[in-house]
Amino acid sequence: MAGKIYFYIKPLQVKSIHEFTSIFIHRDYVDMRKSISGLSMIVASEMKLDLKANSLFIFTNKPRTHIKILYFDRSGFALWLKRIGSLKATFDHSMKYEFISRGLISPVLV
Repeated sequence: MAGKIYFYIKPLQVKSIHEFTSIFIHRDYVDMRKSISGLSMIVASEMKLDLKANSLFIFTNKPRTHIKILYFDRSGFALWLKRIGSLKATFDHSMKYEFISRGLISPVLV
């Protein structure tokens, strides 16, 4: 009988918002059925940004009731979904995406 093989997996920690150098908000709505691959294609082809940069990429659905946040860390991509309910976000659609400087991040977002 073969012996058991054990793997040690280092516990992952969620990154703080202060660890990111930039935040990009995609202004057009996105189909929330898109996952890491679909959203990565939007970042690379439409936004023309580096996926592996130390950045957050934020997407919303058409009624602006859900957001998805995509980022890359040392172990791969992470994707977060948040239902924001009655807080509907509004964006000016004259630009493809909006850049938020790290210095402008509100402590309320933490």
